[in-house]
Amino acid sequence: MAKTRPMLAHISDARHRAIVERVIDAFEEHAAPVIPGLRAQIVHNDMNSYNVVMEASRPEMVSGILDFGDMIHSPLICDLAIGAVYRWPAQGHPLAPAARFVSGYQSVQPLEAEEIGILFDLIRARLALIANIASWQAERFPAKRDYVLRLATEVWTSLERLDELSSAAARRYFLDHSNPE
Repeated sequence: MAKTRPMLAHISDARHRAIVERVIDAFEEHAAPVIPGLRAQIVHNDMNSYNVVMEASRPEMVSGILDFGDMIHSPLICDLAIGAVYRWPAQGHPLAPAARFVSGYQSVQPLEAEEIGILFDLIRARLALIANIASWQAERFPAKRDYVLRLATEVWTSLERLDELSSAAARRYFLDHSNPE
């Protein structure tokens, strides 16, 4: 995460740049020290809506996963955080769709306290990476600008809404709203 700090210069909006900087700071303070001690395995590392196939007759059911090119040995919680990022909240609490996603995950693989403790920081970190890297790529590779910025509106909206939450409030929300019933 810290390696992307130099890319901040490519985010033209000062308010957005400040949000990404706060996310990097929070990640380094809260998540980075915890990550080495977490459960880890080979994970997909890019579980977004373009890489998940849903069952036609039951759209709430996953029937396949595509694109294994980003697989990596990483903490399990990182894969969950990446998938949770792509649950764009249209309205209501900004973590509501992510909490439903986490609840489904926990019905199969319960989270440990340390994992839920950094989930918010990991979700924000993924969003910040998307925004930061896309801004850099759009400037460096103008021919790919439209492609790399295709999710910019959703990403910035999510980052802005999540910036209003404290890490403690987010952890509490996940604890209260993502336990499987």
